[in-house]
Amino acid sequence: MPRVVKKSVESTPASAPAPVAPVAPVAPVAPVEPTATKAGVRFGKMSEEHKTKLADHKDASKHFKASLRGNLMIGRTYEEALVKATAHEAKVKARAEAK
Repeated sequence: MPRVVKKSVESTPASAPAPVAPVAPVAPVAPVEPTATKAGVRFGKMSEEHKTKLADHKDASKHFKASLRGNLMIGRTYEEALVKATAHEAKVKARAEAK
C-alpha cells in the first residue's frame, strides 16, 4: 500500500476561500392552467345515448362489447362502431377456430 503523507497547515498557502455567488431573487411563478386533455389520454366519456345502446348488447361476446365501447369512446358514431365491432368479433372467432 502506498504511503500517504499528511500535509501540514503551515506548508499550504494561506488563501481565502472563494467568495460565494449571490443568490438571484426568485421570480413568482405563474400558476399553470390545466390542459383540456392529459397527454396520452385516448378515451373520452361516452354520452348517455351511447351507454344505452351499449347496454342493448348485454348478451354479446366480451370482445364485441369491448370493441364497441372502445370505438364509441374515441368518438366514432354508433353505426361505425357497430361495423368495426362486428368485424373484430369475426376476426376473434376465426382465430379461435384456427387453433
